[in-house]
Amino acid sequence: MKVKYIGATDISLENGKIYDVISIECGSYRIVDDTEEDYLFSPEEFEIVSDDDRKQLEEKDSTLHIYAKEN
Repeated sequence: MKVKYIGATDISLENGKIYDVISIECGSYRIVDDTEEDYLFSPEEFEIVSDDDRKQLEEKDSTLHIYAKEN
């Protein structure tokens, strides 16, 4: 899934830049930012540009929740 950052530009994210969501975890987007590290960000800070693989990302998130509850 591709998202555009709509928040204020800072050291890790640039306003208007498009980022790839590598996973969705507990409702947050895991994104590799401009420091080349991956972090969780609030979806409210982004606008979805392309959600072709969103269903797969959400299914992974559901699987993580089930696994966490079992352990």
